[in-house]
Amino acid sequence: MANQNTLQSRLHDELTISGARLMQAVEDVTDADIVVRNGLIAAIRPHTGISGSGNILDARRLLAAPGLVNGHQHSHELFFRGRSEGLTLEEWMTSVRPARPLPLTPEDVVVRTQVVAAEALRSGTTTLCDDVGIDHVARPDLLDAVAEGYRSAGIRAFVGPSLFDVPFARAVPFAEQELPRSCLEVPPRPSVDSQVAAFRTFAAGLRERGGLVQAIGTPSAPQRCSPALLDAVRLLADEFGLPVMTHVLETRVQAVGAQRDYGQTMIGYLNQRGFLKPGTSLIHGVWLTRADMELIAASGATVQHNPWSNLKLGSGLARLRAMLDAGVNVSLGSDGCGSIETVSLMPTMAAAALLSGLRGGTDHGVSACEVFHAATTGGAKALGLETQVGKIAVGHRADIVLYRLDRAPFVPLNDAVRQLVYGMPAAGVDTVIVDGRVVIREGRLLTLDEEDLYRRMVEIQTRLLSDIEEAERQATLLRAGMASIRCRCARIGLAELDRVSSGFLP
Repeated sequence: MANQNTLQSRLHDELTISGARLMQAVEDVTDADIVVRNGLIAAIRPHTGISGSGNILDARRLLAAPGLVNGHQHSHELFFRGRSEGLTLEEWMTSVRPARPLPLTPEDVVVRTQVVAAEALRSGTTTLCDDVGIDHVARPDLLDAVAEGYRSAGIRAFVGPSLFDVPFARAVPFAEQELPRSCLEVPPRPSVDSQVAAFRTFAAGLRERGGLVQAIGTPSAPQRCSPALLDAVRLLADEFGLPVMTHVLETRVQAVGAQRDYGQTMIGYLNQRGFLKPGTSLIHGVWLTRADMELIAASGATVQHNPWSNLKLGSGLARLRAMLDAGVNVSLGSDGCGSIETVSLMPTMAAAALLSGLRGGTDHGVSACEVFHAATTGGAKALGLETQVGKIAVGHRADIVLYRLDRAPFVPLNDAVRQLVYGMPAAGVDTVIVDGRVVIREGRLLTLDEEDLYRRMVEIQTRLLSDIEEAERQATLLRAGMASIRCRCARIGLAELDRVSSGFLP
């Protein structure tokens, strides 16, 4: 135990990861010593024995891989984990963003965020992006608590509040005809100026503090943002050099809505506004046309693929092969743990590879290697970090995961990438290093007291249960109308998409 604590606390001394089997050979080296100084990979050299200065981490019989990048998560959904199934996105989404916010304290939010971070770290994720549903104008203390939760856990995180000024119920087509008047008459959202000013303060504070937790621009979705808000977030992100993520074309309802509201696809609309740029992630992108893909590729933006949650919400089967062939950068995300019950990126990787082969024809499948690239290098590129994280290379930050080679699915070891992607070895995560800091060693999380953390989480959930149930009851008032909207949209043609729709879920 003393050795574990030493490895954790001596952040800026030299650390040598000794004798690790590299996931992918570096200059023909497979069994290597990885030398880390001040959070950077300073050298990768052939392993000749346990030796070196500073701290030595014996990694013989361990597989060294770059940490995974979870490009999309909603930590605020944790309270709703396991509370629904059999619902489409439009029927489900209002329950996890209740009209009357849950009565949270900053401590509640820190605990909730730490639970998410612990699960991510334990499943090999070292970078996570959180689009968190918090009224950052009225409660900036809660947004600060999210940053503190990730900071204390020791994970690299990008945090942004969901920015929108069009209420959720009004952002779907046929809302006026199909949804109850009581659900449409909601209090107005905070103004564009107040939302952007509060986000500016948050982003500036994180930039000034430095460290692993930084801001990300998070306009919730184009249909939920007025042009003024969308443009203001784009300008602020450009000014601060922030990455951006926004939900785009997750469902057929959204594709129909874009066609009705803008007379073009949502990607065409975003391109017209100058929104598509490097460092911008378009979350989901299930209902993209080939022309959309070409626009995205030309702009340098990323499609953020979330197949595991798309399956549960019946959103559709994204054309992953076509995106890659068009030159689109693709990253992966778990999505919120209210829509899908895990923060782990491992089932997302497996689903991305396996589902891609269902289309057949020219939309054939993708390989485990391509999926692993999306979960690491692709995720880093989406955030503008391709020269810093996403691979084990000299000069990169030391975000490294060590897996046990004497555990399934690596016995026998034939192809490490395939066995990781398809085998989902979360239980085999032995060591996690973030920015040169050992945060998990021999399966033990060093940054948090997990037993106490989960006890407190249960206490918070128990206290909030009546408020959670009321939020769900209010959401049921919208479900019949949302189902009718979905049926109406299913009858409206979508040109190119209808010609390739055999692979989509209904």
